[in-house]
Amino acid sequence: MGNWHRSFGVYGVAEDNGKLLMIQRETEPYQQKWDLPGGKLLDDETLMDCLKRNIAEIGGKPDITANLGVYDFLVGYPFLDKRILQHITALFYMHVDFAAEKAVPLIFQTEPDTKRNFQWVPMHLLTEKNATPAALKAIEILTKEKR
Repeated sequence: MGNWHRSFGVYGVAEDNGKLLMIQRETEPYQQKWDLPGGKLLDDETLMDCLKRNIAEIGGKPDITANLGVYDFLVGYPFLDKRILQHITALFYMHVDFAAEKAVPLIFQTEPDTKRNFQWVPMHLLTEKNATPAALKAIEILTKEKR
């Protein structure tokens, strides 16, 4: 595993009328791809705290209703003398309240420096070329649930 870099992230899956709540990634290895809102788990942070922090970055408050599982994806990663990114991903189903009153952060929390833009993207428009593996896994899970 010397050529691997490992990353653990927590992501929310919010669906409304066949559309997923998505952000567009700005950095490699997923640059310019649609992704689920979420991000890297920080030191001294629970999974739920990580998801809440990341949803706050798009101006919302999550109501987490189900654990959809933990998955890993292998992605080409030509950084830090590594070749492969093992992206371990915890997915949670959620509803997002964008009208919720802003909570006062705890002493160890900080306000997001910048807000990320989000968009509701029709699931049928998301493909391997324009979406991350985690987003495609979420579509697979949601599609199976509706059968």
